[in-house]
Amino acid sequence: MASTLRPTMGTFFTTSRVTKVIKQSQHRKSMDHIGLSVEHIIYARGYLTPFLTLLFNRALGDGFPLLWTMNTIAPIHKGGNPMDLNTYRTFMIGHMLDKLDGAIMEAELNDYMETLSLRALEEAVIFFQNKMSFH
Repeated sequence: MASTLRPTMGTFFTTSRVTKVIKQSQHRKSMDHIGLSVEHIIYARGYLTPFLTLLFNRALGDGFPLLWTMNTIAPIHKGGNPMDLNTYRTFMIGHMLDKLDGAIMEAELNDYMETLSLRALEEAVIFFQNKMSFH
């Protein structure tokens, strides 16, 4: 049997990082497929954080649950002729735990880039690209 390159149960995610990202989450976001909203996680973070930390580390090693990878696409009418497809925008509804996992991963990567002094460089490049666009 071929060996996999996935890590074994690790501790990439920490309870302090999970708590910090939950505290920074914005209220009044839409619910996911199963009716879970960020408010549920925010208000129960004292109880949920150790379990979420374990869950995210486990998913990193074993793979993400199929439910986390599913999205629902909903058309939102922007106005105008409802028969014209160009008057709609798409709205993706994904699983709340996938969004939280992504936010934690982004925070970890941002901190890592900061330690290498690369994040400020990235922001400067984006700033100059926006200011120096050629028409």
